[in-house]
Amino acid sequence: MRTLSRLRERVLRGWRHIAEPKVVTLIAFVVYVGAASGSIWTFSEPSLTLLGELGPIITRTLAVLIFLGALMAAAAALPGYWALERIGVAFMLLGLTGYFGVVVYMHATSEGSRAQQLTGLFIGVGLLAAQLARIWGQDWAPSKARIT
Repeated sequence: MRTLSRLRERVLRGWRHIAEPKVVTLIAFVVYVGAASGSIWTFSEPSLTLLGELGPIITRTLAVLIFLGALMAAAAALPGYWALERIGVAFMLLGLTGYFGVVVYMHATSEGSRAQQLTGLFIGVGLLAAQLARIWGQDWAPSKARIT
């Protein structure tokens, strides 16, 4: 019972250190971790379609940009360190926008529809841009702002 009490105390202490709004911060953290995981997979097994259009170096460079950005953003999200999260989100946007551009090109120049991919990428780029706009201009989340 005492161990359970200590665990509960640690969880509550950790919960208090998460930047407000906590649910939004946790969702962003989970998205960043998922993006890091997906980019590792993309790096190790890139899409054959992308490889054909971009080649292995550019395809893997886009994956590395997303991975590094997601890693920075995930590390910064929970404590509300927006200065680092901004850099991470910008890296992710750069990588994802490159991928979006290739899918737009393939949609326009090859057979078949890429509308579903474009829709998902548009949502992803849009939400990352919204997050970047939300955290722009401050180094810390308002709930974590340092008084100097």
